[in-house]
Amino acid sequence: MTSATLPPRPAPTEQALPSCPYVGLVPFSEHDAAFFFGRENETELIAANLVAARLTLLYAPSGVGKTSVLRAGVVPRLHEIGTGDEDVGIRSAAVAYVSDWSGPPLEVVAEEIRRALLQTGVQVEPLSPWAGLVPWLRGTLAEASVPAVYLVLDQFEEYFLYHPADEELPTAIGDVLTARGLNVHLLLSLREDALASLDRFEGRVPHLFENYLRLSYLDRDSARTAIEGPLARYNGLIAPDTRMSAEPELVDTVLDEVRAGNVVLVPDAAIADGPGPSDRSDIEAPYLQMVLTRLWDEERARGSSVLRRDTLRELGGAQTIVQTHLDTVMADLAPEQRDVAAEVFHHLVTTSGSKIALTAEDLADWAEIPVDRVRDLLERLSSGPRRILRPVPPAAGVIGPPRYEVFHDVMGAAVLDWRRRYASAQQQAEAEVKLQQARAAARTARRHLRRARLVAAVMTLLLVAACVLGVLAYTNSERAHSALRLAWARELAGHADWVVGTRPDTAILLGLQSLSLAGDPEGDPPTGLVTGLAETTRPSRRLTGHEQRLFHATFSPDGALVATASADHTARLWDTATGHPHGSLLEGHTDAVNAVAFSPDGALLATASADGTVRLWDTGTGRPHGPPLEGHVGPVWGVGFSPDGGVLATLDEQTLHLWDVASGQPHGVPLSGHTGTVWDAAFGPDGSLLATVGDDSTVRLWDLATGQPHGSPLMGHTGPVYGVGFSPDGAVLATSGADTTVRLWDVGTGQPLGEPLTGHTDTVSSVAFSPDGELLATAGADTTVRLWDTATGRPHGSPLEGHTTWVKRVSFSPDGSSLASFDAEAVRLWDPATGQLRGAPLGGHRGGVSGMEFSPDGTLLLTISADSAARLWDVSETPSVSRSLNGHAGSVYGVAFSPDEALLATASSDGTVRLWDVATGQPQGAP
Repeated sequence: MTSATLPPRPAPTEQALPSCPYVGLVPFSEHDAAFFFGRENETELIAANLVAARLTLLYAPSGVGKTSVLRAGVVPRLHEIGTGDEDVGIRSAAVAYVSDWSGPPLEVVAEEIRRALLQTGVQVEPLSPWAGLVPWLRGTLAEASVPAVYLVLDQFEEYFLYHPADEELPTAIGDVLTARGLNVHLLLSLREDALASLDRFEGRVPHLFENYLRLSYLDRDSARTAIEGPLARYNGLIAPDTRMSAEPELVDTVLDEVRAGNVVLVPDAAIADGPGPSDRSDIEAPYLQMVLTRLWDEERARGSSVLRRDTLRELGGAQTIVQTHLDTVMADLAPEQRDVAAEVFHHLVTTSGSKIALTAEDLADWAEIPVDRVRDLLERLSSGPRRILRPVPPAAGVIGPPRYEVFHDVMGAAVLDWRRRYASAQQQAEAEVKLQQARAAARTARRHLRRARLVAAVMTLLLVAACVLGVLAYTNSERAHSALRLAWARELAGHADWVVGTRPDTAILLGLQSLSLAGDPEGDPPTGLVTGLAETTRPSRRLTGHEQRLFHATFSPDGALVATASADHTARLWDTATGHPHGSLLEGHTDAVNAVAFSPDGALLATASADGTVRLWDTGTGRPHGPPLEGHVGPVWGVGFSPDGGVLATLDEQTLHLWDVASGQPHGVPLSGHTGTVWDAAFGPDGSLLATVGDDSTVRLWDLATGQPHGSPLMGHTGPVYGVGFSPDGAVLATSGADTTVRLWDVGTGQPLGEPLTGHTDTVSSVAFSPDGELLATAGADTTVRLWDTATGRPHGSPLEGHTTWVKRVSFSPDGSSLASFDAEAVRLWDPATGQLRGAPLGGHRGGVSGMEFSPDGTLLLTISADSAARLWDVSETPSVSRSLNGHAGSVYGVAFSPDEALLATASSDGTVRLWDVATGQPQGAP
């Protein structure tokens, strides 16, 4: 970011002077602007972008401090830039800031704009339910003569968390940005790992990714300013005899200890023999503030006027200060309060570590705990110098009690870790109690046994007498029992007839029980039994059994099995010949199963879950193959075997883990050299290398035999890298990213092959080599597909134009004769030799296209969509002929061909898997 000089900060009033110039884990607010240092350049650049452009997109890794930059830097700067002159009738610009998304989003945004206008002296009526945002803004601004509105929408990742299906706000934002003469400037700010969620805004918000900024960690010099600047400002506002100073060696030590990667908030997540301290100079701002605040409080308590390195060491250094922050607070609670906290934390933090704001009443209702106990805990944890929670006022325009949320994003993982450790300790304590109870019961049983032996002789005599009486009664009772059994048999037979149409397996059980009770082997069996047996013994394709929606489905390499992954925490194996479950339910995960993958030989199944673990299963027995693979600190989203089946790769939001399949042990340390989100990974054709790309602009190669980096990172891209792919012979690697370039690399040397391939004018999202490796296809946000000669690096013909929105993916057919690409609306087929379209676009989906896949012989193309339908296209003909595979009642999330191409499996959010006959497009059996 470029350098800039800002005007001097306004000094705080004497009444507003804080007791400490550092804020700990609290984000800086506009009131703290006088003490906000180290982000001057970024503040000026962001403010300048917002003033110059209608839309600016700001993103950053979690914990970088973007909220502080916006609240204490950008918002005050916008007030300065937009200051009017009341003497000549020029009003100031309105600056509206939104960061709380728990309320109705459009109403929240409108109310914050109204508040900002009120601060300029304009009387504004609230947005009416029946009035649109654009007419309301146009009328208000015209009447009030307000020159501009600067709207900052911060923590936008929480909008997607609270409102996963909202359509009103994206439409309203698009309307505002396309309205002529409406001087409203918008900044969208969100965490880097939530960028993909903005897909919802595509097609509604123009030029969404045209003007974007990435906020990085503090560098060392800026972090030094963040330490020394507030201290100097504070000392200038107090009496000389009460001023504080900091030892120079303390400043250097603190900066060394809070470098990115040096502080681990959740110690159990660290991997043994993992990488040592980071050699980077990036500084984690939240930890810096936490350490400085703790050190300040300690020196003040000792009566010291100097922040000293010795005191830092006595406190255990930055690692101990950060690590014990939560545990110290929780240890001070009474046991019954810790029980309440464990239940409350379950609802305040998602499984991925995101925080949610809730009222005491809601938490008490969901946790089934008296509200007074919950409220007392929340108030305690949100007060005092070591706060874990913070109260959040109701959403704009809403009257109600305060809500509470975890203090800072960086605390989310620590809260999850504490709850896990607390639950484990409670289970261990309960097990110990049960063990003691069992031992006591055993002692009691031994005493009773001795007593029973004394009574045995008397009981024997009584038993003989009872037998004599029983023989006399048997003759009469048998007639009654026979009549009762016959009546019950008829009742069961009727139930079998009733349910056979929907549950033939249940009908068989009822019918068999009816026959058993009737006791007549020569009699006619119930109709439900006969029909049920016929229904279940003929070939069937009923793959239903999960209790919640499916996330993924895939065939085994030989096509004999199908594996499904579900939100009900389980996976299932199915026999494709019969449609019946193959073995028992694969249970063990404690959260949704996101992905499944077969090993190349089909002997193992890997499952990846939102509970942070990966499990291996023996597909022959359905039993776990070793213990869970643990090491991820958040949900695991992807899983895949190397081509030789020896290594398993698993992916969470930022880290790739490699596992030795034979031993179940980590295959080297986690591949965590990337400093931001890892966007894509690709195995080399021979399985010896793995390539990863991410937000930090680097490309990294990893040796799967050692789990170590294969050479140095491949540097060259100047923005996030989104696409990666090996050439068929594994000698060349292609990468693409947000800097609009495509780069080719020599895998052997790690050096660039020629100059970057330029031509795209926006983010390049996908790369694909032709099967012979002579061509490279690229697709991008500029709506074009381009072909390149890999030998010369020159364009192969003209750009392939025809798409109307961002082209998400490009793929060659297996024989290389066709090229497919899709955007949000349709799939287009191209002849790579001529660059011409092959027939009309493949449309027809009502919910847009979300994925595509060629069949192994290249004659069929499958497309899936959120409109609950999959379409199968015969791409050997021109124009292409499609068959709509309709039947799902929810969105289609995954598709896969069987190896012989005869069957197609589709998985849907309606909780079912369906099998389709590729030749006819008809369903094979029931879902």
